[in-house]
Amino acid sequence: MNTNKPLKRPFLIVLLCLVFAAGVVFGWIRAEQAVQNWKLEADLVGSWMPIYSVTSGALWGLAGAPAIASLWRRLWWARRAAWAAAFFYPLSFWLEKVLVLQSPERLTNWPFDAGATLFWLIFVALALRLKSSRQFLIGK
Repeated sequence: MNTNKPLKRPFLIVLLCLVFAAGVVFGWIRAEQAVQNWKLEADLVGSWMPIYSVTSGALWGLAGAPAIASLWRRLWWARRAAWAAAFFYPLSFWLEKVLVLQSPERLTNWPFDAGATLFWLIFVALALRLKSSRQFLIGK
């Protein structure tokens, strides 16, 4: 008789995977919309903008996939992949906000954005450091 029951995925690991999945979907939608509206973006902002939008959307679409797959399948590198994606998303958001966007209003709600970034990083830390998550991911 087999007494080894498979470990149940902790709720926060499932939630983290869902949030990463949202980032993946939004990234691919952004890339697709940039292709669809290439001429409009180029006319309004400049010829470089559609290229930037497609590239950044594709990177968002790719960034979360390894984190989702490794967390879901309990691979040894899951925590590293999750942290890499967790830092990539806000880093790319802030770089775009500060360096790419030209609107004078781009930083008007920076306190909210900073709070959301902090909340996100605390959530990821909590999701990956809880005892149930550590037991699920690395068996400790």
